[in-house]
Amino acid sequence: MKITVKPSFTVRAVPDTSITRLALRNRFTFAEKVDIETAAETDPVIRVLLKDLEAANYIDLSRSESLAAMQVLESKGILAEGRSVEIMDADAITDMERP
Repeated sequence: MKITVKPSFTVRAVPDTSITRLALRNRFTFAEKVDIETAAETDPVIRVLLKDLEAANYIDLSRSESLAAMQVLESKGILAEGRSVEIMDADAITDMERP
């Protein structure tokens, strides 16, 4: 007698929250980009954040580290309050932003 066992599991779709580095950069205003670059000249924390972004293959908007980096920019007054949440909005990802 042959017994067949069917595995019981649920496959769940995980949303892709990754965007390209350029897509992230394009989410900043021109003035914000200038402020970030200017701050990086004298602030090693901002320089480290920029180098981390440069080293990344893509940006995952759902990672806590990614949001924390944007919140650093807010805490230093480089971004206005609430901008980090707008920039990191994974629900607003367009096809052009995807890697």
